[in-house]
Amino acid sequence: MKKLLLIVTFIICSSLSVPSLVYAADDDPCQDLVYKKLKDKDIEKLSEREYQTFERLSGSCNSYKTQSSVADDMTTSWLKTYGIYLGGMLLFLLII
Repeated sequence: MKKLLLIVTFIICSSLSVPSLVYAADDDPCQDLVYKKLKDKDIEKLSEREYQTFERLSGSCNSYKTQSSVADDMTTSWLKTYGIYLGGMLLFLLII
């Protein structure tokens, strides 16, 4: 019973420490239909307003890619760090 209580407590505490680094696909400005249409057009044929919209959306897309890359790096780092920790703890709990 004590072993089961330790395992349950460990699992609950571990799940609370998972970083929330999930990005929804719907929030991806790189997938915006207007951005895709403007991106496919020749830059020389864009009107001033289209060009300004393209520049704004392009900046949002680049920012999103940067944030997404940082989040992926942090998740990978978290998994490496806590993966070793969790493996050791589970092995310890199984030995007890």
